[in-house]
Amino acid sequence: MFLTRISVGQPVFAAMVMVAIMVLGLFSYQRLPIEQFPDIDFPVVAVVVSYPGASPEAVENDIVKPIEQAVNTLSGIDSIESTAQTGQALVIMFFDMAVQSADAAQDVRDRLAGVAAGFPDAAEDPTVLRFDPAELPVLSFAVSSEAMAARDLTALAEEVIVPRISAIQGVGRASVVGGVPRQVNILLDPDRMNAYGVGVSEIMALLRADNRNLPAGAIEDGRSVQTIQLEARLESQEDFLDIIVARRGGQPVYLGDIASVEDGQAEVTSLALLDGEQALAVDVVKTQGANTVAVAREVRDAMAELMTEDLPDGVRLDIVRDNAEPVEESFRNVQNMLVEGAALTTLIVFLFLNSWRSTVITGLTLPISSGR
Repeated sequence: MFLTRISVGQPVFAAMVMVAIMVLGLFSYQRLPIEQFPDIDFPVVAVVVSYPGASPEAVENDIVKPIEQAVNTLSGIDSIESTAQTGQALVIMFFDMAVQSADAAQDVRDRLAGVAAGFPDAAEDPTVLRFDPAELPVLSFAVSSEAMAARDLTALAEEVIVPRISAIQGVGRASVVGGVPRQVNILLDPDRMNAYGVGVSEIMALLRADNRNLPAGAIEDGRSVQTIQLEARLESQEDFLDIIVARRGGQPVYLGDIASVEDGQAEVTSLALLDGEQALAVDVVKTQGANTVAVAREVRDAMAELMTEDLPDGVRLDIVRDNAEPVEESFRNVQNMLVEGAALTTLIVFLFLNSWRSTVITGLTLPISSGR
């Protein structure tokens, strides 16, 4: 009765309130995040430890059991599943749904900090991961070329394509799968090494020592302090040949005397295929809370811009997986249902009341009802 009395007595005021509600609803509708499912937090934490060359029994005794003993007493933990395989340990912890996954992951990191020091020297640092549906790629596309070598295509993807995609608002990470980076290969000659009496471990130690930049302290001059940096990183592959690896008979033995250097590529650790041919894949992951549809649309526009302006001829970008498509389809279905529902409501009112006045009033109040 209160709203009815105001609407009848102050029609202009009532009309302005309706217009304000419609404008506010339209403003909010345009900025509403679009997702397939609601934001759900799954309190699942996984610990991965790489132990190269170790048997499953050694992995279980040296890695898995210490981790289980350390995290067993965490509050809110429901169950633990562990897998020990050759060279790797995987421990998955399931927490109660009332526990926040970020808090659970931090608690696991705190416990691991106390036991990681006791791992064998050959074991790598543990990696703590938590299950996050938002970490699934929004869009994945392939980078291929019939003219460019794999390592050149990898450099192009990492230096041109990935920075352009990562700069899009809402993109959290763009990672390359199947890349083959450039690598300088040193090919040792066993006969020359035996002749000079030089071992492989000796060469590796010298390469690590001579190919890095180090701080060399500081020089104080009155009130000023000048820092000194020792720049010893090699600039070209030919510089490797001038490294002194040993001294025999008072004469230096250079790396070029016992080895040759080639500009090659690293070993393949991941593989991406497009129509049966080797290619690169770029997985695009959005930030938490970002609009999936808007991010995918921006990535598609950036891909089209890259192909027309920045990439060499013959380099193709093909979308292989687009997780935004089902979201867009669901969104269009919701829009169609809103329009169809409004039209059917207006038609039913006209058929039953047979009054244009009542039909127009109903049609005008529908946007207000939807806005609420």
